[in-house]
Amino acid sequence: MVRVATGHDANRYVFDVLIRFCGSYLDQGYAEWSLPKREAGIYRSFLALFGSGSAFGDAWMSGLQSELRERQRSGVSAEASILRSLDELGIAEEDREEYVIRTLLSLRGWAGMVWEMENAAAWVVKPAPPGSLVGYLAVQLLLEQQAVAHIARQSFGSGGSIGELLASVRTEGHEDASRSAERHAYQIFRVGQALGWSASALSELSAEQWSALVSEVEDFDEIARRRTMHEAFERGYRVHALDAFANHARSISDSRSDERPSHPSFQIVCCIDDREESFRRHLEEIDPTCETFGAAGFFAVAIQYRGATDGFYKPLCPAVIEPDHYVEEHVGYSFEGVHRARSDLRSRLGRAQYYFHTRSRTFFGGIATGIVGSLATVPLVSRVVFPHLTARVRRRFGHLLQPPITQLHLHRHEDPPGPDGGHVGFVRDEMAEVVTRLLQDIGLTATADFSRLVIICGHGSSSLNNPHESAYCCGACAGKRGGPNARAFAEMANDFRVRVLVAERGIEIPEETVFIGAYHNTCDDSVVYFDLDRLPSSHRDAFEDTRRHVEEARRRNAHERCRRFGSAALDLDLEGALRHVEARSQDLAQARPEYNHATNALCLVGRRAWSRGLFLDRRAFLTSYDPAQDDDQSSVLLRILSAAIPVCAGISLEYYFSCVDFVTYGSGNKLPHNLISMLGVMEGASSDLRTGLYQQMVEIHEPLRLLFVIETTPDVMLSIMDRNEDIGRLCRGGWI
Repeated sequence: MVRVATGHDANRYVFDVLIRFCGSYLDQGYAEWSLPKREAGIYRSFLALFGSGSAFGDAWMSGLQSELRERQRSGVSAEASILRSLDELGIAEEDREEYVIRTLLSLRGWAGMVWEMENAAAWVVKPAPPGSLVGYLAVQLLLEQQAVAHIARQSFGSGGSIGELLASVRTEGHEDASRSAERHAYQIFRVGQALGWSASALSELSAEQWSALVSEVEDFDEIARRRTMHEAFERGYRVHALDAFANHARSISDSRSDERPSHPSFQIVCCIDDREESFRRHLEEIDPTCETFGAAGFFAVAIQYRGATDGFYKPLCPAVIEPDHYVEEHVGYSFEGVHRARSDLRSRLGRAQYYFHTRSRTFFGGIATGIVGSLATVPLVSRVVFPHLTARVRRRFGHLLQPPITQLHLHRHEDPPGPDGGHVGFVRDEMAEVVTRLLQDIGLTATADFSRLVIICGHGSSSLNNPHESAYCCGACAGKRGGPNARAFAEMANDFRVRVLVAERGIEIPEETVFIGAYHNTCDDSVVYFDLDRLPSSHRDAFEDTRRHVEEARRRNAHERCRRFGSAALDLDLEGALRHVEARSQDLAQARPEYNHATNALCLVGRRAWSRGLFLDRRAFLTSYDPAQDDDQSSVLLRILSAAIPVCAGISLEYYFSCVDFVTYGSGNKLPHNLISMLGVMEGASSDLRTGLYQQMVEIHEPLRLLFVIETTPDVMLSIMDRNEDIGRLCRGGWI
């Protein structure tokens, strides 16, 4: 209203200061100086910083210093400051709730990050103290109060006040929003033309019929029309998908091919991720005797994990789970000396890089940087012109800094679990629970069904110059890589002491079955294996055969992906396609290293026989579940859906809204994005934090709500919706 009445936007003043202050306050190590009284909260820190004043401040903030000093002297709390600002701004009591909501949503990215840092920030180095969001609101209203007062002085002279400005705004009046009779007539005229109504037929309508007709036409407005068309669009995909499954079910029933492969050559458990659909499909085409499964990519190993080169623990599990267990990666004791030397070298290089970065901002440092800075163009150009070759060189030298052979600290000897000493890891009973749970979830419970080799394959994504990289990694691992989970599960399942406990729970794993942890990089389609030094010699031939099939599958997978990349030649062979996706992941100028979950539309929960042999075009999340092995309470299905529905629905909705409006709900264009505070990205030098998906990630996506196809009965599904509030809300609310 102020902007409409005066032509001045108060937010233009407020946002400039608030964004810079929040970026400094939430900083995780990028800034060289810390804000004063940061530990006391946003509000107190703002009072201390801006209350000291400056002779070179902006004119609109001329009264801010005295205001802040007065609040410091009187000890006004953040809550009291909010109420005082609302009074000064003339916000009526009945309007305050909506006004506060609109204020917080005006910079929804920064407000959301403050809330996240305050409530769920175990993964950050410098979390925000409790009450930070209230302090943020107090600061924003303080600045808004100053901005409105400045606009009042501009509009009414030096004596202008906020009250005088608000009074003038209220007397401006507004255009009547009610629709005119002429507009009603025009709408009826257009409908009549479309449906072939005659004037005589309309003239015979009674007053009640006219009222009903006008009401119906008004209700079917632009939003209603879009909703109807969108529901028709979703229905088209749903009908085609369900027809395909029905026909496929009839064909496998006639041929009796719905049975699982007997004596599979190998088995692989992948994440339910839609990008693994094509990887599993190619494996089954290359080796029809293999068997593939899909499970949430943390593989029932909910952990806080710290790698050998990590500074702190990070959660590897769905966001709806709070992990209690901690796992560390250690370097083998025989390599402790090598690891210490490499760790010291990494520290020295890190300090040198930090000092170069900070000293380049000084006067003489800036001169030196300008002189020698041209040398930085050599690696810059090579990363753009020769990305594949440069990546190989960097990896070769990177091995000199990485820790040598490592192992997981997985066994715990003391209770309870924790991040220190003997509290890290799992006790054997807990390991047995993890192994039993995953095997029950995927339906691999009968001794005769196990192959000699079972690969547990986590996944993630790595690409160069990509501040959105976590959006490409495993959703079931909270946007991180699932390799450690796969490695931990394989070690648990290979422990003979754990197998004894698993057998007591009803699943007897054959002695000859060996589990191998692996990691699939969905960006460059590479696959690495863990702890192969523990592989028995009796299984090496079987593993080499399996690895050969996996190598062929990743080449075919890369070839299938290249059809969506405009930079890929149409005549690429399999090897050329693999080199192309490897180069994209290391190309400094590449805005589309991979399309991630784009085009996701479907989630299957059931036996693989439903979909094996179908081309699902990398659009389906595949979750293994055998209802014949579930109990009367469908506890296995409830456990599976408790992770699968929130994770898959969250991914789908993120793409849905970012695709519908990538500017408002997404993060706009990736090209002008800059890192801020080591927490997120802004557009240019100052903007709201962009929290959705950027344009280049969703440009090929069709905004469909995710279609879940679950092998169960309606009664069981309704029971699960009643027992799990999150599932019930997503299903009954029409979010999926």
